[in-house]
Amino acid sequence: MRELIFLILILPSAMVYATPEPGRFIGKITGIVRDGETGQPLVGVNILMPALKRGTTTDTEGRYSFDNLHEGVYTLRFSYLGYATATFTVVIEDRDVELNVVLQPSILQLPSITVTGKPQATDILSSTQSTDVLEEHEIARLRGQTIGGTLDHLPGVSVLSTGTGVAKPVIRGLSSQRVLIINDGVRQEGQQWADEHGPEIDVFQAEKIEVVRGPGSILYGSDALGGVVNVVYPDLHVAPPGRSKLESVVSVNAFSNNDQLSGALGLSGAIGRFGYRGNISMRDAGDIRTPRGILFNSGSEELNGSGTIGYTGESGFFNATYTRFSTKLRFHEDPILDPGATPYQQITHDKLNFHSNVSLEGLRLESHGGWQKNVRQEFEEDIAADPALELVTSTYTFDAKGHHRPFGPVFGTVGLSMMRQNFDSRRQEKLIPNSKALNLAAFLYEEFNLEPISFSGGIRFDSRSLDVEESAELNVQAQERSYTALSGSIGATYRPLESFAIIASYANGWRAPTAFELFADGVHEGTATYEVGLATLLPERSSNVDLSLRYVAPSLVAQMTVYRNRIIDYIYAAPTGLIDSASTFPIYQYRQADATLIGGELSLKAQLASWWQLHITADVVRGENNETKNPLPRIPAPKVYIETQFQLEALGPLHHPHLNVRIRSVGKQSRVDLQETPTAGYALFDLSAGFEFELASRMTAVHLGIDNLFDRAYVDHLNRYKSYALNPGRNLTARITMPLSLI
Repeated sequence: MRELIFLILILPSAMVYATPEPGRFIGKITGIVRDGETGQPLVGVNILMPALKRGTTTDTEGRYSFDNLHEGVYTLRFSYLGYATATFTVVIEDRDVELNVVLQPSILQLPSITVTGKPQATDILSSTQSTDVLEEHEIARLRGQTIGGTLDHLPGVSVLSTGTGVAKPVIRGLSSQRVLIINDGVRQEGQQWADEHGPEIDVFQAEKIEVVRGPGSILYGSDALGGVVNVVYPDLHVAPPGRSKLESVVSVNAFSNNDQLSGALGLSGAIGRFGYRGNISMRDAGDIRTPRGILFNSGSEELNGSGTIGYTGESGFFNATYTRFSTKLRFHEDPILDPGATPYQQITHDKLNFHSNVSLEGLRLESHGGWQKNVRQEFEEDIAADPALELVTSTYTFDAKGHHRPFGPVFGTVGLSMMRQNFDSRRQEKLIPNSKALNLAAFLYEEFNLEPISFSGGIRFDSRSLDVEESAELNVQAQERSYTALSGSIGATYRPLESFAIIASYANGWRAPTAFELFADGVHEGTATYEVGLATLLPERSSNVDLSLRYVAPSLVAQMTVYRNRIIDYIYAAPTGLIDSASTFPIYQYRQADATLIGGELSLKAQLASWWQLHITADVVRGENNETKNPLPRIPAPKVYIETQFQLEALGPLHHPHLNVRIRSVGKQSRVDLQETPTAGYALFDLSAGFEFELASRMTAVHLGIDNLFDRAYVDHLNRYKSYALNPGRNLTARITMPLSLI
C-alpha cells in the first residue's frame, strides 16, 4: 500500500518537469491593470494564480502575462496596497485570453480567494458555503495560543477549551469528530474524538486559515458535518534562473496572564525553481490567572519543527513537508475533590505529506498524500514514571483530483480518496480496542455557469471498514464492521450586481462512529466519567440548508446567513444515573437520536472614513435532541463582537499605526443538557494597537494589546473547567513579526 501511494504521488509530480507535447494548444493570459479613478496604469500589482502557485507583478506600463497555460479554468487574484482586492475566473479553450482589470482605491481588506469550499479556487461571492479567510497579516495580529483560539472571533465559530493549551474549534454547535481540520492539504488525524484533545498544529506555521461552515462531506468524506478548518502553509519561493534567494522570519509572542513566551524562527529560500523552507517554534506557559486566583497545574509546553522542499515549474509543482508537533499539557482538577492533583498529557504528532499539481492537456491533476503518527500518553501525576494510558494512531491518506477543462458552461472535478488508520492502545488502561480502519471514496463535483446565475453540486460514495481486535479488558470480541455512505450537495448563486450575491445551498453529510463510541468501557480521566460504548451505533447523517446574502465592495463587506442542520442518528453520551464504585465517576452510556441545529450568522466590515473602520460579527445557534426534546450539550451561547479600528497611513517613522477597541458581548446559556452547568452572560473589553517600521528594507510588525481590560470574572459556556473555575483574567499581549532578506 505504501509503495503504491508513493508511485501515485511521484509519477504525476514528474510531469512538472515535462515540456508540452507538439500539437497541444498552449495559451496565455495577458492584460493591463489600471486605477479605477484616474485610469492610469498601476505598477507592481501582485497577481496570483493559486492553482499552479504562480505569481507575477505588473510592469511600468501596468502589463502582466501568464504563459504556457493548458486549456482549463484559472482563478486570478489582483492585490495592491491601498486598493480593493479583485478576483477573476478565466477560461482558456482554444485561444489566448486578454483580461484587463480596474482596481478601485480602498483601505478595507477585502476577502481573499478560498480553496476549501470548492475543488477549484474561488472568491467569497461565488462560494456556495459560508466562508471566512484569515490572511497572514490578520493572523499575526490575532494569533492566539492555539489555532482554535485564533478563530473564536469569527461568526459561527467558538472554542471548546481546556485551559489555554487545548482549544477545539466549534462550528455551528458541532466540534471534535464533527469538524474536520485540514493541515497543509492533509486531514489532521489524532484522537480528536475526545474533548480534551486539541488539534496538534503549530500556530506559527499558518500563512492563511480558511473556515467553511456547513457540511463538507462531498470533498472530504466522514467527519465534516459542522464545517472545515483549512490551515494553509506558505508557498515555496522561486528565484530567477541562475539566482538564489534566502529569507528569514522571526516571530515572538508574549502573554502576561500565564507568563507565556512563545516564538518561531523560519528560513525560506530558492535556488532557481527549487524551493525550501524550515521552521522551529517553542512555547512555555505557566498557570492561568483568574480574577479569583491561580488555576494550579494549568500550564503547557511546546517544541515544534518542520521542513519543506519542492520544485515549481511552469505547468505545476511538487513539494514534500515533514512536521513534528510535541507538547506537554497540564490539567487543572477540581480543587474540592483533589486540590493537589498534577495530571498531564505528553503528545507528539509526526506528519509527512506530499502535494503535486500539474496541468495537462484538458486536465489539471492534483494529489495529496500523507503519513501521520500521533502518540498520546496520559500520566496521573507529575512524578509518575510510566503513563497510565498510551494511544498511538497511525494514518495514511491519499487524495487525487482531476480538474477537467470546460465543456461549454460546465467545468468541474473528479476525485478519489483513501484513508488507512491503525489504533494501538499500549498500556493497561484502555479506552478503545486495537483496530484498523480503511476508507475508500470517489466523488464528482461540477459547476454550471449561466451568468448571472450559477449552479454547483456533486455526489460522493464512501466505503469504510473497521477491523477490531479482541480486548478482554473492554469485553470486546474480534469483529469487522463496514459502512457505506452516499453524500450529495447542490447550490445556486444569483448575482444581480457584480458586488452582491444571493446563495442557497443544500448539502448532506455523514460521520462514521468512532471506536471509542462503539466499544468504550471504562474510566475516561479527561472528562471524569465512566463511559460505556454502544456496539450497534449507526453512522450519523446530516441534512443542511443554507441561505446567504453577501455584499463585497471597496467600502463595505457584509454577509448574513441562516441555516438548518438536521442530523439523523446523532451520537451522544447520556447519563445513566449510576456511579462507578471504583472511580466514583458517573456512568455515561452512548446513545443515538435525531437532532436539529438551527442558527444564523452576521458579519460586517465598513470603512466609515479613511481613518475609521467598524467590524461587527454575531451568531446564534440552537440545538435540540428531537427524541427527548432536551437541548444538545455544549451549544455555544449567542455572541456579538463589535470592534472599531482607527488607522493612519503613517505617523513619523511608523507605517499604518492603528488603535483597536473591541467589545465581546456573550449572552447567557440557560438552554442546557440535564447534566450541564448553565452559564451567565458577560461583556469584555479589549484594547490593541499596532504599527510597522522599516528594518533592513523589510517591514517589522508590532502588535500590543490588553484582553479583558477590566479583569472581569466570567465563565465561558464551552470552558471545560466551568463548573469549578473561571476563565482567564486580564492579559497583556505582545506580538512581533520581523522578516529579513538574507540573499
